[in-house]
This record gives sequence, structure tokens and C-alpha cells, in this order.
Amino acid sequence: MVRKFNTFITIRLKNTLSNDDIGFLYEDSKNKLWVGTRHGLNSFNKITKDFTRHTELLKKGKDIESVITGITEDRHKTLWVSTYNGLWRF
Repeated sequence: MVRKFNTFITIRLKNTLSNDDIGFLYEDSKNKLWVGTRHGLNSFNKITKDFTRHTELLKKGKDIESVITGITEDRHKTLWVSTYNGLWRF
């Protein structure tokens, strides 16, 4: 089986990762890939190969909340994201 790898580099465009320092990857029950970085939560569209930056945690006003330390999903398909400052339901 031949596997293909894509390389993504963070640049100041809206469809890229929020940061190159990736701390956590999670694929949810809908096969959506979530990427936690040192500067926020991102989701990846496998069809368009674009990232969406989810800035809801940054709006809290504390930079420490943007460091994603974990991502998981509960049995109700609710996404949970942990940061240095706590646990967030997304």
C-alpha cells in the first residue's frame, strides 16, 4: 500500500494552522480531524485540504487558554477540549 503525506506550513493566511507547534490530534466520530496547537484549536477539511481556526477559546482574554492539551468526544458526540486553564465544551 502506498501512503501519501501532505506537508502544511503555517503562514498568515486564514486557511492554515494557527501554529506549527502541534500538541494534539483527534479524529471524531464524523471523521473530522481536530488539531490542537500552542495557539488554538483547528479543524481540517479533508476534501479542500484547508484548516479552520476556532478562536472561541482565545476570546476569553487569556493566552494560556489557547494552548490545547487534549481533545476528546463524549458518547453524545460533544467535543471536549482541555487547555492549561481548564476544560471546555466545544
